[in-house]
This record gives sequence, C-alpha cells and structure tokens, in this order.
Amino acid sequence: MSLSPDQFVKAARLPSNIPNMEFGNWRLDRFNSALSSNNGQYNDFACLRKYVKPKDVSYENMHRVDEDGMIWDVVMEDSLGELRKHLPIWMIAKGHVLKTGLGLGCVVRGLLIKPDVTRITVVEIDPDVAERLGEQFQNNPRVEIVVADALDFDYQSIQPINYAWHDIWVPENKGLQTMHAKLMQAVGESVPQGAWDMSRSFKRLFRERWSGYIG
Repeated sequence: MSLSPDQFVKAARLPSNIPNMEFGNWRLDRFNSALSSNNGQYNDFACLRKYVKPKDVSYENMHRVDEDGMIWDVVMEDSLGELRKHLPIWMIAKGHVLKTGLGLGCVVRGLLIKPDVTRITVVEIDPDVAERLGEQFQNNPRVEIVVADALDFDYQSIQPINYAWHDIWVPENKGLQTMHAKLMQAVGESVPQGAWDMSRSFKRLFRERWSGYIG
C-alpha cells in the first residue's frame, strides 16, 4: 500500500479529543495561525511547552532571563510545516522502530498507519509525558512506552531495531547534537537512524512572533 504525504500528516496530528491541559511543568495548548495554513487547511496546531528555569538564556540580546527567571520552552508542535519535516521518518521506517522522546506523539501516530511498521518502542524520560500523552497508545499492541533516560537505556534489552529516530529535548537544545550522537552510538552503527534538531533561530522567531499569545 502506497501512502501519500498528506495521509501521514493527517494521521500524525494530535487528536482533537485530547484536551488542552497543564501537568507537572508541562503545558499543552492549541493555536490558530496563517503560518500553518495550506489553502485554509490545518491552520490550527497544538503546541507542547515546558516551564524551565535556565541558568542563563540570551536571544541575541533581544532579552535576557537570569537565574531566577522562568520561560516556556517550546518542545513540539504539530503545525503543517512541522509535520512535513518528519515525512522522511515515516517513509523510511519499517519493522521495529525505536523513538527516543514521545513529545506530542506525532511521529508514533504517523508510523502507525504503515502496515510494515510492526512495533514501536518509545523511550521517554518524563513520567508525566508518558502518562498523559502516552495514554492514547496504551491499548495499541504495536506500541510500547518505556519510562527511562534514553542516554542510559540498554538497547540490547529489546528486540532488534530496524530503524531509530532520536528527538530528545533539553532547554534551548544546548548540547543536543552531542546527545543524539551518543544515542546513535548506543543503538549501534548498523541500525539506520536519524535525529531532529530545531534550530535556535527558529525557536527565537517562534517566541518573538507569538509572545503576545503564548507568553
């Protein structure tokens, strides 16, 4: 069965029956933006954020948050543009797929419409995310969510992995590429795998443009 890019994008979006909510230091909100539209389609999007306390954050001198400050750091959103960037994952993946970091679950939902993806193992460090956003997959026999630190997890303890995608999160993505490299090494060089890294400049633009709506 050949699946179109639009089918993957539609399947990946956060279900409407999952409400906006706050849990732990996390916050799930929905917004409406022309930036996310495609001829009037998908102009709404969900955004997952975490309240963090960085030691020192500087956005090219736009403003500064000191050690006592708190900011909402954007972890993931399911806008049309964002989901399209994940198309290579869905098109390549097959067999047993490893996903480090659950986020909104978009990658998992996109994978589930592929019959040749037989199993998905998600390693998520935050029990709140695993519980609240992982609930949608709890009755799916193809999905297993493991609450663990992906950097310490023993990948030899699970069945052989056919493809892996790494998308862990740290505030401002500091050191993220190095962490993803360590994950790739831990999984094994023989396994096809990749990682996503949202640029700091994009995150700054997002905060600047939407500060009046999501501050």
